[in-house]
Amino acid sequence: MLLNLTDLSAEPLHSQISRQVLEKILNGDLSDGAELMPARTVAREQHVSVNCVERAYEELVRDGLVISKNGQGFFVAPLTPEQKQAIARHRLLGAKSSLNVLEAFSQQLIAVFDPQKLCTIFAEKLQSHLQTKQVGFVFRDDRSGDYALLPSEKFPDKLKIDRHDELLHKLQQAKHPIVITVDNAWAKRSQLYRELLRRETLMAFPLLEANKLLGLIALCGKISGAGYSVEDQRLIMVLANQFVTALTTARFYVEAVQMRQMEEELLMAQQIQAGLLPKVLPNNEHLQLAAYSEPSRTVGGDFYDYLPIEEHRCGLVIADASGKGMPAAMLISQLQAILKNEAGNGQSLQQTMRNMNQHVKRYTSTKNFATLFYGVFDQRTGLIEFANAGHNYPILVRQNGAVELLKTTGPALGLHPDWNYATAKIKIGAGDALLLYTDGVNETMNRVEEQYGEERLQEVLIQNRAHSAEEILQALIEDLNTFHKSEALQDDRTIMVLKMKI
Repeated sequence: MLLNLTDLSAEPLHSQISRQVLEKILNGDLSDGAELMPARTVAREQHVSVNCVERAYEELVRDGLVISKNGQGFFVAPLTPEQKQAIARHRLLGAKSSLNVLEAFSQQLIAVFDPQKLCTIFAEKLQSHLQTKQVGFVFRDDRSGDYALLPSEKFPDKLKIDRHDELLHKLQQAKHPIVITVDNAWAKRSQLYRELLRRETLMAFPLLEANKLLGLIALCGKISGAGYSVEDQRLIMVLANQFVTALTTARFYVEAVQMRQMEEELLMAQQIQAGLLPKVLPNNEHLQLAAYSEPSRTVGGDFYDYLPIEEHRCGLVIADASGKGMPAAMLISQLQAILKNEAGNGQSLQQTMRNMNQHVKRYTSTKNFATLFYGVFDQRTGLIEFANAGHNYPILVRQNGAVELLKTTGPALGLHPDWNYATAKIKIGAGDALLLYTDGVNETMNRVEEQYGEERLQEVLIQNRAHSAEEILQALIEDLNTFHKSEALQDDRTIMVLKMKI
Protein backbone atom coordinates (compact mmCIF):
# COMPACT_ATOMS: atom_id res chain seq x y z
CA MET A 1 0.00 0.00 0.00
CA LEU A 2 1.85 3.08 -1.28
CA LEU A 3 1.58 6.09 1.03
CA ASN A 4 3.18 9.53 0.86
CA LEU A 5 4.04 10.59 4.42
CA THR A 6 6.01 13.69 5.37
CA ASP A 7 7.37 15.19 8.58
CA LEU A 8 7.08 18.70 7.08
CA SER A 9 3.31 18.78 7.50
CA ALA A 10 1.54 19.98 10.66
CA GLU A 11 -0.84 17.03 10.15
CA PRO A 12 0.13 14.12 12.49
CA LEU A 13 1.46 10.99 10.82
CA HIS A 14 -1.47 8.81 11.94
CA SER A 15 -3.88 11.37 10.42
CA GLN A 16 -1.89 11.35 7.16
CA ILE A 17 -2.18 7.56 7.04
CA SER A 18 -5.94 7.47 7.75
CA ARG A 19 -6.61 10.27 5.26
CA GLN A 20 -4.61 8.64 2.47
CA VAL A 21 -6.28 5.26 3.07
CA LEU A 22 -9.64 7.09 2.94
CA GLU A 23 -8.65 8.61 -0.41
CA LYS A 24 -7.71 5.16 -1.76
CA ILE A 25 -11.12 3.80 -0.69
CA LEU A 26 -12.94 6.73 -2.30
CA ASN A 27 -10.91 6.40 -5.50
CA GLY A 28 -11.60 2.66 -5.72
CA ASP A 29 -7.98 1.63 -5.19
CA LEU A 30 -9.20 -0.41 -2.21
CA SER A 31 -12.43 -2.26 -3.00
CA ASP A 32 -15.11 -3.43 -0.58
CA GLY A 33 -13.87 -6.32 1.53
CA ALA A 34 -10.23 -5.76 0.65
CA GLU A 35 -7.84 -6.40 3.51
CA LEU A 36 -5.60 -3.55 4.59
CA MET A 37 -1.91 -4.26 4.76
CA PRO A 38 -0.91 -5.42 8.29
CA ALA A 39 0.09 -2.58 10.61
CA ARG A 40 3.57 -4.03 11.15
CA THR A 41 4.21 -4.20 7.41
CA VAL A 42 3.07 -0.60 6.86
CA ALA A 43 5.12 0.56 9.84
CA ARG A 44 8.24 -1.13 8.46
CA GLU A 45 7.76 0.25 4.92
CA GLN A 46 6.91 3.80 6.03
CA HIS A 47 9.44 3.94 8.89
CA VAL A 48 6.84 4.77 11.52
CA SER A 49 5.74 3.03 14.71
CA VAL A 50 3.21 0.19 14.72
CA ASN A 51 1.11 2.18 17.20
CA CYS A 52 0.92 5.04 14.69
CA VAL A 53 -0.49 2.74 11.98
CA GLU A 54 -2.89 1.01 14.40
CA ARG A 55 -4.16 4.39 15.56
CA ALA A 56 -4.86 5.35 11.94
CA TYR A 57 -6.73 2.08 11.32
CA GLU A 58 -8.77 2.58 14.50
CA GLU A 59 -9.83 6.04 13.26
CA LEU A 60 -11.12 4.45 10.06
CA VAL A 61 -12.97 1.80 12.11
CA ARG A 62 -14.66 4.53 14.16
CA ASP A 63 -15.69 6.29 10.96
CA GLY A 64 -17.26 3.07 9.65
CA LEU A 65 -15.00 2.80 6.60
CA VAL A 66 -13.05 -0.20 7.90
CA ILE A 67 -14.04 -3.33 9.84
CA SER A 68 -11.82 -5.12 12.36
CA LYS A 69 -12.42 -8.91 12.36
CA ASN A 70 -11.44 -10.25 15.78
CA GLY A 71 -7.73 -9.80 15.39
CA GLN A 72 -7.70 -11.33 11.91
CA GLY A 73 -7.03 -7.96 10.28
CA PHE A 74 -8.69 -4.80 8.98
CA PHE A 75 -11.02 -4.91 5.96
CA VAL A 76 -12.75 -2.24 3.84
CA ALA A 77 -16.40 -2.05 4.89
CA PRO A 78 -19.05 -2.88 2.24
CA LEU A 79 -20.62 0.55 1.72
CA THR A 80 -22.41 2.30 -1.11
CA PRO A 81 -20.59 5.17 -2.86
CA GLU A 82 -23.07 7.56 -1.23
CA GLN A 83 -22.25 6.22 2.24
CA LYS A 84 -18.53 6.57 1.59
CA GLN A 85 -18.96 10.16 0.40
CA ALA A 86 -21.11 10.98 3.45
CA ILE A 87 -18.42 9.64 5.79
CA ALA A 88 -15.76 11.59 3.91
CA ARG A 89 -17.80 14.79 4.22
CA HIS A 90 -18.32 14.12 7.93
CA ARG A 91 -14.58 13.75 8.42
CA LEU A 92 -13.98 16.96 6.51
CA LEU A 93 -16.56 18.91 8.51
CA GLY A 94 -15.11 17.53 11.70
CA ALA A 95 -11.64 18.74 10.81
CA LYS A 96 -10.06 21.88 12.16
CA SER A 97 -12.10 25.06 11.95
CA SER A 98 -11.07 27.74 9.46
CA LEU A 99 -9.76 29.89 12.31
CA ASN A 100 -7.58 27.03 13.58
CA VAL A 101 -6.36 26.37 10.06
CA LEU A 102 -5.31 30.03 9.77
CA GLU A 103 -3.63 29.88 13.17
CA ALA A 104 -1.67 26.75 12.29
CA PHE A 105 -0.73 28.20 8.90
CA SER A 106 0.54 31.44 10.49
CA GLN A 107 2.64 29.49 12.96
CA GLN A 108 4.10 27.32 10.20
CA LEU A 109 5.18 30.37 8.19
CA ILE A 110 7.25 31.83 11.02
CA ALA A 111 10.98 31.59 10.27
CA VAL A 112 10.42 29.81 6.93
CA PHE A 113 12.37 31.65 4.24
CA ASP A 114 12.54 29.01 1.51
CA PRO A 115 9.95 29.79 -1.21
CA GLN A 116 9.73 26.12 -2.26
CA LYS A 117 9.05 25.05 1.32
CA LEU A 118 6.40 27.79 1.65
CA CYS A 119 4.68 26.41 -1.45
CA THR A 120 4.79 22.90 0.03
CA ILE A 121 3.28 24.12 3.31
CA PHE A 122 0.53 26.01 1.48
CA ALA A 123 -0.34 23.07 -0.78
CA GLU A 124 -0.40 20.60 2.10
CA LYS A 125 -2.67 22.90 4.11
CA LEU A 126 -5.25 23.01 1.29
CA GLN A 127 -4.95 19.29 0.64
CA SER A 128 -5.39 18.34 4.29
CA HIS A 129 -8.18 20.81 5.14
CA LEU A 130 -10.15 21.09 1.90
CA GLN A 131 -9.12 17.76 0.37
CA THR A 132 -7.88 19.49 -2.78
CA LYS A 133 -6.53 16.96 -5.27
CA GLN A 134 -3.80 19.11 -6.79
CA VAL A 135 -2.35 22.60 -6.19
CA GLY A 136 -0.38 24.46 -8.85
CA PHE A 137 1.57 27.73 -8.71
CA VAL A 138 2.34 30.49 -11.18
CA PHE A 139 4.94 33.08 -10.15
CA ARG A 140 6.33 36.25 -11.66
CA ASP A 141 10.03 36.53 -12.44
CA ASP A 142 11.10 39.95 -11.13
CA ARG A 143 13.98 40.14 -13.61
CA SER A 144 12.13 39.40 -16.84
CA GLY A 145 8.64 40.43 -15.78
CA ASP A 146 7.24 37.21 -17.28
CA TYR A 147 5.51 34.43 -15.39
CA ALA A 148 6.10 30.70 -15.07
CA LEU A 149 3.82 27.77 -14.27
CA LEU A 150 5.89 25.67 -11.88
CA PRO A 151 6.42 21.91 -12.37
CA SER A 152 4.19 19.46 -10.54
CA GLU A 153 4.10 15.71 -10.01
CA LYS A 154 2.07 15.06 -13.16
CA PHE A 155 3.61 17.89 -15.22
CA PRO A 156 7.38 17.96 -14.60
CA ASP A 157 8.25 20.78 -17.03
CA LYS A 158 8.27 24.45 -16.13
CA LEU A 159 6.10 26.47 -18.52
CA LYS A 160 6.90 30.10 -19.34
CA ILE A 161 3.86 32.42 -19.52
CA ASP A 162 3.91 35.78 -21.28
CA ARG A 163 3.29 38.74 -18.95
CA HIS A 164 0.47 39.93 -21.24
CA ASP A 165 -1.52 36.68 -21.00
CA GLU A 166 -5.22 37.51 -20.76
CA LEU A 167 -5.92 35.35 -17.69
CA LEU A 168 -3.19 37.21 -15.79
CA HIS A 169 -4.71 40.51 -16.89
CA LYS A 170 -8.19 39.49 -15.74
CA LEU A 171 -6.92 38.30 -12.35
CA GLN A 172 -5.03 41.57 -11.94
CA GLN A 173 -8.16 43.59 -12.67
CA ALA A 174 -10.74 41.43 -10.89
CA LYS A 175 -8.71 40.68 -7.72
CA HIS A 176 -10.94 37.68 -7.02
CA PRO A 177 -10.94 33.98 -8.01
CA ILE A 178 -11.83 32.96 -11.56
CA VAL A 179 -13.57 29.69 -12.37
CA ILE A 180 -11.80 27.73 -15.14
CA THR A 181 -14.43 26.33 -17.52
CA VAL A 182 -14.61 25.61 -21.25
CA ASP A 183 -17.46 28.13 -21.55
CA ASN A 184 -15.33 31.28 -21.25
CA ALA A 185 -15.20 32.89 -24.67
CA TRP A 186 -11.78 34.43 -24.18
CA ALA A 187 -10.14 31.13 -23.10
CA LYS A 188 -8.68 30.51 -26.57
CA ARG A 189 -6.73 33.78 -26.33
CA SER A 190 -4.94 32.75 -23.11
CA GLN A 191 -2.10 30.23 -23.20
CA LEU A 192 -2.23 29.92 -19.40
CA TYR A 193 -6.01 29.38 -19.36
CA ARG A 194 -5.75 26.58 -21.92
CA GLU A 195 -2.95 24.93 -19.96
CA LEU A 196 -4.87 25.11 -16.67
CA LEU A 197 -7.90 23.65 -18.39
CA ARG A 198 -5.74 20.79 -19.66
CA ARG A 199 -4.58 20.18 -16.09
CA GLU A 200 -8.20 19.97 -14.88
CA THR A 201 -7.94 23.17 -12.84
CA LEU A 202 -11.20 24.29 -11.26
CA MET A 203 -10.30 27.76 -9.91
CA ALA A 204 -7.48 30.29 -10.15
CA PHE A 205 -6.77 32.58 -7.16
CA PRO A 206 -4.66 35.75 -7.59
CA LEU A 207 -1.58 36.42 -5.46
CA LEU A 208 -1.53 40.19 -5.02
CA GLU A 209 0.97 42.46 -3.30
CA ALA A 210 0.11 46.18 -3.26
CA ASN A 211 -2.02 45.69 -6.42
CA LYS A 212 0.85 43.91 -8.20
CA LEU A 213 0.11 40.38 -9.43
CA LEU A 214 2.85 38.12 -8.08
CA GLY A 215 1.21 35.05 -9.61
CA LEU A 216 -1.69 32.73 -8.95
CA ILE A 217 -2.73 29.53 -7.23
CA ALA A 218 -4.36 26.90 -9.46
CA LEU A 219 -6.65 24.47 -7.65
CA CYS A 220 -8.05 21.24 -9.05
CA GLY A 221 -11.30 19.87 -7.64
CA LYS A 222 -11.71 18.16 -4.29
CA ILE A 223 -11.25 14.44 -3.81
CA SER A 224 -14.94 14.21 -2.93
CA GLY A 225 -15.91 15.83 -6.22
CA ALA A 226 -17.50 18.83 -4.45
CA GLY A 227 -16.82 22.40 -5.52
CA TYR A 228 -15.42 25.24 -3.44
CA SER A 229 -18.03 27.02 -1.34
CA VAL A 230 -18.02 30.77 -0.67
CA GLU A 231 -16.54 30.05 2.77
CA ASP A 232 -13.83 27.88 1.15
CA GLN A 233 -12.96 30.72 -1.20
CA ARG A 234 -12.76 33.26 1.63
CA LEU A 235 -10.45 30.98 3.59
CA ILE A 236 -8.23 30.44 0.55
CA MET A 237 -7.99 34.20 -0.09
CA VAL A 238 -6.96 34.93 3.52
CA LEU A 239 -4.40 32.11 3.35
CA ALA A 240 -3.20 33.54 0.03
CA ASN A 241 -2.73 37.00 1.58
CA GLN A 242 -0.57 35.53 4.35
CA PHE A 243 1.21 33.38 1.79
CA VAL A 244 2.09 36.50 -0.24
CA THR A 245 3.45 38.23 2.86
CA ALA A 246 5.54 35.17 3.70
CA LEU A 247 6.79 34.84 0.11
CA THR A 248 7.76 38.50 -0.01
CA THR A 249 9.54 38.25 3.32
CA ALA A 250 11.24 35.07 2.16
CA ARG A 251 12.37 36.63 -1.10
CA PHE A 252 13.97 39.61 0.59
CA TYR A 253 15.42 37.52 3.39
CA VAL A 254 17.17 35.20 0.92
CA GLU A 255 18.60 38.19 -0.91
CA ALA A 256 19.82 39.66 2.38
CA VAL A 257 21.47 36.38 3.40
CA GLN A 258 23.19 36.15 0.03
CA MET A 259 24.52 39.67 0.49
CA ARG A 260 25.33 38.90 4.14
CA GLN A 261 24.00 42.28 5.18
CA MET A 262 21.30 42.42 7.83
CA GLU A 263 20.96 46.13 7.19
CA GLU A 264 19.90 45.38 3.63
CA GLU A 265 17.27 42.92 4.86
CA LEU A 266 15.78 45.54 7.19
CA LEU A 267 15.79 48.11 4.42
CA MET A 268 13.90 45.71 2.17
CA ALA A 269 11.39 45.03 4.93
CA GLN A 270 10.86 48.76 5.24
CA GLN A 271 10.21 49.01 1.49
CA ILE A 272 7.68 46.18 1.72
CA GLN A 273 5.87 47.86 4.58
CA ALA A 274 5.83 51.23 2.84
CA GLY A 275 4.47 49.54 -0.28
CA LEU A 276 1.49 48.24 1.69
CA LEU A 277 0.32 51.78 2.45
CA PRO A 278 -2.14 53.33 -0.03
CA LYS A 279 -0.39 55.15 -2.87
CA VAL A 280 -3.25 57.54 -3.69
CA LEU A 281 -5.70 59.11 -1.23
CA PRO A 282 -9.01 60.72 -2.27
CA ASN A 283 -9.20 64.41 -3.05
CA ASN A 284 -12.54 65.05 -4.70
CA GLU A 285 -15.65 67.18 -4.47
CA HIS A 286 -16.69 65.41 -1.26
CA LEU A 287 -13.55 65.09 0.84
CA GLN A 288 -9.80 65.32 1.15
CA LEU A 289 -7.67 62.73 2.92
CA ALA A 290 -4.02 63.18 3.88
CA ALA A 291 -1.81 60.80 5.86
CA TYR A 292 1.70 60.40 7.25
CA SER A 293 3.47 57.50 8.92
CA GLU A 294 7.04 57.30 10.19
CA PRO A 295 8.47 54.31 12.10
CA SER A 296 10.85 54.80 15.01
CA ARG A 297 12.91 51.89 13.65
CA THR A 298 13.48 50.60 10.14
CA VAL A 299 10.07 48.93 10.23
CA GLY A 300 7.22 49.82 12.54
CA GLY A 301 4.02 48.65 14.14
CA ASP A 302 1.74 51.45 12.95
CA PHE A 303 -0.37 51.42 9.83
CA TYR A 304 -3.19 53.26 8.14
CA ASP A 305 -5.28 52.39 5.12
CA TYR A 306 -8.01 53.65 2.84
CA LEU A 307 -10.26 50.85 1.58
CA PRO A 308 -12.72 51.58 -1.26
CA ILE A 309 -15.91 49.59 -0.60
CA GLU A 310 -18.48 51.02 -3.00
CA GLU A 311 -18.56 54.05 -5.26
CA HIS A 312 -19.23 56.49 -2.41
CA ARG A 313 -18.28 54.39 0.65
CA CYS A 314 -14.82 53.68 1.97
CA GLY A 315 -13.13 52.24 5.02
CA LEU A 316 -10.68 54.26 7.10
CA VAL A 317 -8.37 52.41 9.46
CA ILE A 318 -5.49 53.29 11.74
CA ALA A 319 -3.76 50.81 14.05
CA ASP A 320 -0.83 50.43 16.42
CA ALA A 321 0.64 47.02 17.36
CA SER A 322 2.26 46.40 20.71
CA GLY A 323 6.05 46.48 20.70
CA LYS A 324 8.32 47.72 17.96
CA GLY A 325 10.32 46.47 15.00
CA MET A 326 9.72 43.22 13.12
CA PRO A 327 7.33 41.50 15.62
CA ALA A 328 4.99 44.49 15.53
CA ALA A 329 5.32 44.76 11.74
CA MET A 330 4.40 41.07 11.29
CA LEU A 331 1.27 41.49 13.44
CA ILE A 332 0.27 44.55 11.44
CA SER A 333 0.77 42.69 8.13
CA GLN A 334 -1.58 39.93 9.33
CA LEU A 335 -4.19 42.47 10.44
CA GLN A 336 -3.94 44.27 7.13
CA ALA A 337 -4.39 41.01 5.20
CA ILE A 338 -7.55 39.99 7.04
CA LEU A 339 -9.01 43.52 6.97
CA LYS A 340 -8.58 43.76 3.19
CA ASN A 341 -10.39 40.45 2.90
CA GLU A 342 -13.20 41.56 5.25
CA ALA A 343 -13.81 45.01 3.76
CA GLY A 344 -16.79 45.10 1.47
CA ASN A 345 -17.90 41.50 2.06
CA GLY A 346 -21.30 42.60 3.33
CA GLN A 347 -20.70 41.81 6.99
CA SER A 348 -21.50 44.28 9.74
CA LEU A 349 -18.81 46.51 11.17
CA GLN A 350 -19.22 44.71 14.50
CA GLN A 351 -18.60 41.30 12.88
CA THR A 352 -15.51 42.62 11.09
CA MET A 353 -14.09 43.84 14.41
CA ARG A 354 -14.93 40.51 16.04
CA ASN A 355 -13.11 38.58 13.28
CA MET A 356 -9.98 40.73 13.60
CA ASN A 357 -10.03 40.41 17.38
CA GLN A 358 -10.19 36.61 17.18
CA HIS A 359 -7.40 36.65 14.58
CA VAL A 360 -5.01 38.50 16.91
CA LYS A 361 -5.97 36.42 19.95
CA ARG A 362 -5.68 33.04 18.25
CA TYR A 363 -2.86 33.47 15.75
CA THR A 364 -0.29 35.36 17.80
CA SER A 365 1.54 35.25 21.10
CA THR A 366 -0.43 36.07 24.25
CA LYS A 367 1.84 39.10 24.65
CA ASN A 368 0.74 40.60 21.34
CA PHE A 369 -2.17 42.97 20.91
CA ALA A 370 -3.06 45.94 18.75
CA THR A 371 -5.18 49.04 19.06
CA LEU A 372 -7.28 49.85 16.01
CA PHE A 373 -9.90 52.35 14.87
CA TYR A 374 -12.03 51.38 11.86
CA GLY A 375 -14.73 53.54 10.30
CA VAL A 376 -16.93 53.17 7.23
CA PHE A 377 -17.45 56.59 5.68
CA ASP A 378 -20.15 57.69 3.22
CA GLN A 379 -18.71 60.53 1.14
CA ARG A 380 -22.12 61.76 0.00
CA THR A 381 -23.76 62.11 3.40
CA GLY A 382 -20.69 62.67 5.57
CA LEU A 383 -21.88 59.92 7.92
CA ILE A 384 -19.21 57.66 9.44
CA GLU A 385 -19.98 54.46 11.34
CA PHE A 386 -17.04 53.44 13.50
CA ALA A 387 -15.69 51.07 16.12
CA ASN A 388 -12.63 51.46 18.30
CA ALA A 389 -10.42 48.77 19.84
CA GLY A 390 -8.48 50.67 22.50
CA HIS A 391 -7.11 53.28 20.11
CA ASN A 392 -6.74 57.01 20.76
CA TYR A 393 -10.03 58.85 20.46
CA PRO A 394 -10.25 60.52 17.04
CA ILE A 395 -10.64 64.29 17.25
CA LEU A 396 -13.39 66.01 15.25
CA VAL A 397 -13.08 69.78 14.88
CA ARG A 398 -16.18 71.45 13.53
CA GLN A 399 -16.05 74.35 11.10
CA ASN A 400 -16.84 76.76 13.99
CA GLY A 401 -13.94 75.43 16.13
CA ALA A 402 -15.95 73.18 18.44
CA VAL A 403 -14.16 69.95 19.38
CA GLU A 404 -15.76 66.52 19.69
CA LEU A 405 -14.04 63.24 20.61
CA LEU A 406 -15.28 59.96 19.11
CA LYS A 407 -15.33 58.18 22.48
CA THR A 408 -17.04 54.88 21.68
CA THR A 409 -14.38 52.24 22.34
CA GLY A 410 -13.52 48.73 23.56
CA PRO A 411 -10.43 46.71 24.53
CA ALA A 412 -7.42 46.37 22.26
CA LEU A 413 -7.53 43.52 19.73
CA GLY A 414 -6.24 40.26 21.20
CA LEU A 415 -7.13 40.87 24.85
CA HIS A 416 -10.67 39.44 24.98
CA PRO A 417 -11.44 36.85 22.25
CA ASP A 418 -15.26 37.05 22.42
CA TRP A 419 -15.66 40.80 22.81
CA ASN A 420 -18.54 42.43 20.90
CA TYR A 421 -17.38 45.88 19.92
CA ALA A 422 -19.91 48.69 20.13
CA THR A 423 -20.36 50.87 17.06
CA ALA A 424 -21.47 54.47 16.73
CA LYS A 425 -22.26 56.97 13.99
CA ILE A 426 -21.48 60.64 13.61
CA LYS A 427 -21.98 63.12 10.78
CA ILE A 428 -19.03 65.11 9.49
CA GLY A 429 -20.26 68.37 8.03
CA ALA A 430 -18.85 70.70 5.41
CA GLY A 431 -15.64 72.32 6.64
CA ASP A 432 -15.21 69.83 9.49
CA ALA A 433 -11.89 68.04 10.01
CA LEU A 434 -11.33 64.61 11.55
CA LEU A 435 -7.95 63.62 12.99
CA LEU A 436 -6.85 59.99 13.51
CA TYR A 437 -3.47 59.40 15.15
CA THR A 438 -1.37 56.88 17.09
CA ASP A 439 0.04 57.40 20.59
CA GLY A 440 3.49 58.09 19.15
CA VAL A 441 2.10 61.55 18.34
CA ASN A 442 0.58 62.75 21.61
CA GLU A 443 3.26 60.95 23.70
CA THR A 444 6.17 62.62 21.87
CA MET A 445 8.53 64.07 24.49
CA ASN A 446 10.81 67.09 24.37
CA ARG A 447 14.23 67.36 25.99
CA VAL A 448 12.79 68.02 29.44
CA GLU A 449 10.51 64.97 29.11
CA GLU A 450 7.27 66.89 28.67
CA GLN A 451 4.67 65.16 26.50
CA TYR A 452 3.24 66.86 23.44
CA GLY A 453 -0.24 65.98 24.70
CA GLU A 454 -3.75 65.99 23.28
CA GLU A 455 -4.47 69.62 24.18
CA ARG A 456 -1.66 70.91 21.99
CA LEU A 457 -2.78 68.56 19.25
CA GLN A 458 -6.29 69.99 19.40
CA GLU A 459 -4.97 73.57 19.39
CA VAL A 460 -3.00 73.04 16.17
CA LEU A 461 -6.03 71.38 14.60
CA ILE A 462 -8.36 74.24 15.60
CA GLN A 463 -5.96 76.89 14.35
CA ASN A 464 -5.63 75.22 10.94
CA ARG A 465 -9.18 73.88 10.52
CA ALA A 466 -9.94 76.19 7.57
CA HIS A 467 -7.03 74.79 5.57
CA SER A 468 -6.89 71.70 3.35
CA ALA A 469 -6.27 68.22 4.78
CA GLU A 470 -2.68 68.27 3.49
CA GLU A 471 -2.01 71.70 5.00
CA ILE A 472 -3.42 70.60 8.37
CA LEU A 473 -1.21 67.51 8.26
CA GLN A 474 1.93 69.54 7.48
CA ALA A 475 1.13 71.99 10.28
CA LEU A 476 0.90 69.12 12.75
CA ILE A 477 4.16 67.56 11.57
CA GLU A 478 6.01 70.88 11.75
CA ASP A 479 4.72 71.56 15.27
CA LEU A 480 5.71 68.07 16.40
CA ASN A 481 9.22 68.48 14.99
CA THR A 482 9.59 71.89 16.64
CA PHE A 483 8.51 70.43 19.97
CA HIS A 484 10.70 67.31 19.70
CA LYS A 485 13.85 68.78 18.07
CA SER A 486 15.49 65.41 17.47
CA GLU A 487 15.95 63.13 14.48
CA ALA A 488 15.42 59.96 16.55
CA LEU A 489 11.77 59.09 17.20
CA GLN A 490 10.77 57.52 20.51
CA ASP A 491 7.83 55.70 18.95
CA ASP A 492 6.16 55.19 15.57
CA ARG A 493 4.06 58.15 14.42
CA THR A 494 1.02 57.92 12.20
CA ILE A 495 -1.53 60.64 11.38
CA MET A 496 -4.60 60.74 9.12
CA VAL A 497 -6.57 63.93 8.42
CA LEU A 498 -10.00 63.89 6.77
CA LYS A 499 -11.49 67.19 5.62
CA MET A 500 -15.13 67.31 4.48
CA LYS A 501 -15.61 69.73 1.59
CA ILE A 502 -19.38 69.74 0.95
